[in-house]
Amino acid sequence: MGTNYHLEELIKGASDRLILISPFLKLNDRMKELLADKNRLKIDVRIVWDPLDFSAKSDGSDRQQRRGSGFISC
Repeated sequence: MGTNYHLEELIKGASDRLILISPFLKLNDRMKELLADKNRLKIDVRIVWDPLDFSAKSDGSDRQQRRGSGFISC
């Protein structure tokens, strides 16, 4: 089973708190819907990610210079 399946299962199983940390994060519509459901249920949801979208051409050498992070708390 793929990564999206396991991520959806983690989101579905959260009953008190959900903290997602990822160097990159692309949420499909289903995952966004699940996170919105958790927000409606007043479950503490926090998402930390690297908001920079590196192209396939990048070798990552400039990553340290451009490094940033994103944080969402619902």
